[in-house]
Amino acid sequence: MIELRSFNAAELARLVQAPEYRDWPHLPISIHRGISHAHNPRRSPDDVLLLLAYRGDTMVGYLGMLPDRLYFPEGTEKAAWLSCLWVDPAQRGQGISKKLVRRGLELYGGRILVTEFTVPAERLYDRLEAFTSLQIKEGARFYRRLDLAEILGKRGGIWAKIKGLLRGVDLLVNAVLDLRFAGEREDLGAYTWEETAGIDPAAEAFIAEHRIGEELFRREAEELNWMREYPWLVVGAPDAMSRKYVFSSVADAHSTHFVRVKDRAGKLVMLFLFLRRNGNLKVNYFYAAPGREGDAVRILRQHLRKWRVKTLLLYQPALLRAIGSGRLGSLHRRPALRKYIIGKVLADRIAGREFVIQDGDGDCGFT
Repeated sequence: MIELRSFNAAELARLVQAPEYRDWPHLPISIHRGISHAHNPRRSPDDVLLLLAYRGDTMVGYLGMLPDRLYFPEGTEKAAWLSCLWVDPAQRGQGISKKLVRRGLELYGGRILVTEFTVPAERLYDRLEAFTSLQIKEGARFYRRLDLAEILGKRGGIWAKIKGLLRGVDLLVNAVLDLRFAGEREDLGAYTWEETAGIDPAAEAFIAEHRIGEELFRREAEELNWMREYPWLVVGAPDAMSRKYVFSSVADAHSTHFVRVKDRAGKLVMLFLFLRRNGNLKVNYFYAAPGREGDAVRILRQHLRKWRVKTLLLYQPALLRAIGSGRLGSLHRRPALRKYIIGKVLADRIAGREFVIQDGDGDCGFT
């Protein structure tokens, strides 16, 4: 028989900080991610953030949930993102994942959202018949630098054996690319930009004035600063603790950057929230005064060079329109899709509505 145990914010914080938690054979959440969930500004004290499935005294599965709020013209709705789902491989095929998701749906009245799910997970959600499509975002992945050692090395076999050779090829080709990128520098004398530690009142007012249409999740300073202050990934090498958690918890490099852009008069005209991870870049949030999108792409290109970005994953419609069919000087441009599904209880609320989901909304803003 499967028993489900639930944890709210206070209970989750106590769980991950208990000394015995480090001795668990499988961790349902990393310590720093658990603390981040507990500090989510949009959660209520009694919201369930983690469900554990037990068979006797053995944990055999878990489900993580990230409370959020959806904004409609007539008001807001409480909801939660399904942020992780795992079942012990030895226990699969016994309906544990279905039991976990159904309980999550019950706890939030069917108001559950999911994105970046695997094909097997999508089959599970289809079988539950509790979800409907929310949005499919069309974006692009730009490959700016060669990374054969990482991409092919993961495949094992002969590729793993020649990883050193592949790394040498990467270094040689990327050195040539750096020379080419150095010649692409543009004159952006009309603008100055600075990186800030967070979203201050002036930046928050700018966001409120320049939202991209009807933003479904409408982030404010408190939520954006929380994403920076409580990351789900920490910089470091995999160790015994990180290997007990099947999802990502460490990275060679990981950082969030708030970049404010001002015009010649010192007026704030653009705001970027970048997420960097192991040489890869995402524009989680972007706001700009009308007509600045083309210049925003030029500023984006400078950051691609500055940070020696390997790949850029971009779904921001304004930036993609400004880029057009171009490749941002990349080696290759590849289409990207991101699916979002939502509990059917909200189907009538979203039917026919025009709304915007920013790249960092949901749990995408952390990884």
